[in-house]
Amino acid sequence: MDKWKRVYFFSWLVSIFINAFKNPQKFSFKKILVIRLDEIGDMVTSLPALDVLKKKYPDAEITIWCTPLTAQLLQYNKAIRRIVFSEKELSEKYDLIVDLRGNFRTLWFALKQFPKYRLDRGTVRFRNKFFLKQHPHEVFTNLQVLEPLAGKNTDDISLHLETGTENKQAAQKFLNENSIGKFAIFHSGARKVLRRLPGEKFAQLGKYLRTNLRLEIIFVGTNDELNEIKEIQQMMNFPTFAFCGFSLLDFAALCAKAEMMIGNESGPMHIAAAMNIPVVGLFGPGEPHTFSPFGKKATFIHHKLECNPCGQVVCVHPENTCMNRIIVDEIVDKIKRVTA
Repeated sequence: MDKWKRVYFFSWLVSIFINAFKNPQKFSFKKILVIRLDEIGDMVTSLPALDVLKKKYPDAEITIWCTPLTAQLLQYNKAIRRIVFSEKELSEKYDLIVDLRGNFRTLWFALKQFPKYRLDRGTVRFRNKFFLKQHPHEVFTNLQVLEPLAGKNTDDISLHLETGTENKQAAQKFLNENSIGKFAIFHSGARKVLRRLPGEKFAQLGKYLRTNLRLEIIFVGTNDELNEIKEIQQMMNFPTFAFCGFSLLDFAALCAKAEMMIGNESGPMHIAAAMNIPVVGLFGPGEPHTFSPFGKKATFIHHKLECNPCGQVVCVHPENTCMNRIIVDEIVDKIKRVTA
């Protein structure tokens, strides 16, 4: 059993222990702690669950324990009263703990706190593993965690990420300084190499969008990805731009102005989907049925091999990886569909 399966198993046990013989509908929760200690995309797919929680308990004080990176996404979220990054900052007693992604440290914290009730991702993942053929999309997994309180959500689910005036100004300033009109966003990076589409295919796609749709191309990423971006830019016969080193909400504000976004499986893909623009996610060793960009204007490409999903470290098909099997014509076809 790998690390996360062990965490989920013990999380399930902790919730059974805390919740024994309790009916959560009989409680009025005033102080709620949400735990989400993972990545950018995971936080984005949690946004509908945070909205549901706030709607169910409008007068409750909701604190979220997350990472400094993902906290950027919550700067203007009206559901959250307080954001913390460590257990040392949690001095209050919580009525309800919602563990959307914790670890053994957060399990111990829950036992010490012993709230009135505890909901957790581990319980849902174990239930889905045994009763469903595959896990649902992350958005729905997060909503399933809240079902004992809010019931099954029948509303039209959508992602919504709020940005501030300064984020909109930063994005517009970048566009003005570079005299950029209509544009597409490319995210060519990914934390794991096996998730990356070969750079020459991004270059080919950029040439198509420039020639046929008259779009400028803006590459996005961290400053650490800038060298790889420059390598792709050099393969193209026209000027392109790099939007690197900005905040996550600056990037979100840029997405709101874009015609479309094409990117590898990663956080930026999810942020773009939350800004309600056409998004094409490029998947290789991952699981798009669970982690694809979410929204009516979002889609993905995936060539599922017999080895999928894998550990994303060593490829058993190095001569022709799953990402390399994605061709530019496929991406163009998806773009036509989501922008129709």
